[in-house]
Amino acid sequence: MKKIIRLETDFKSLIRRADEICIAVAMLSDYGIELFDDRDENCAFEILVGYDLPTQPSALQKIIDGGGAAKIYDIKNQFFHPKLYLFRIDEDWTAFLGSGNCTKGGLNSNIELSLRI
Repeated sequence: MKKIIRLETDFKSLIRRADEICIAVAMLSDYGIELFDDRDENCAFEILVGYDLPTQPSALQKIIDGGGAAKIYDIKNQFFHPKLYLFRIDEDWTAFLGSGNCTKGGLNSNIELSLRI
């Protein structure tokens, strides 16, 4: 296990080299999605987000405009609340599981808990 101080710091080096990025989070903001703008144009990018928390519609539009795939989790009477980030580089996967949403707070300024596997 590795101690993660800020998700944003670890993500930056992985984003540039990733062949595929998959995210499942409860909340998404413009700040959060803009972090992934440095990915290679051939990097597959998919995100599944809930709408129970205040996800910014403009962040979803940025994914679609940038060639990524955005899906909204919408199952009646279920609160979508995961925080999972997957990065594939060649055949190796790196996963981050924790409490940080894809927002400035979750990736940078809040005190969050995450595990890198």
